[in-house]
Amino acid sequence: MIGIARFHAVLAMAVAACSPIALEAAEPTLPQITTPRSINLVVEIFAWAGNICGLHGCPQLLQLKQDLNIDNATCPLLARIVNHGNQDSASFLVEISFTNAEGKISRQTIVVPKLTAKNNSDSWFHDVTFTNIGYYRTDKPFTIVVDPTGNVNETDETDNRKTKFLY
Repeated sequence: MIGIARFHAVLAMAVAACSPIALEAAEPTLPQITTPRSINLVVEIFAWAGNICGLHGCPQLLQLKQDLNIDNATCPLLARIVNHGNQDSASFLVEISFTNAEGKISRQTIVVPKLTAKNNSDSWFHDVTFTNIGYYRTDKPFTIVVDPTGNVNETDETDNRKTKFLY
């Protein structure tokens, strides 16, 4: 015969074995939300760097300018490139193209070493200055393209180009 104390011990082990296992209360955790890393290079400003940048002076020159649709850039062309993403970019090119006085397409390209993300610092833009534009057609637009070679993988590749007439 089994003693009563032994019976209660065996019964307690059998009940424990058949009972659901008690779980320790775990700290509730929120799912971790990660913001996708992104780079988005955009032309924010595209204009002459000075207030007066054309043929000025005698009326004959002004009339010639109007008749021929030709002007002479006497100040640099400024482009402000912004990274609206949250990740710094690698180096990239910025290229302008325009029609010169002879009717041929002229191009100038500048390398930007990298561009910090807008939310990472105060230097999230880069000003690019194109000089020596010379004579150009006023009836044809200027075009600026950021990263024309596709070196930087961006979240939006459709906003890398801006075209406008500059007088």
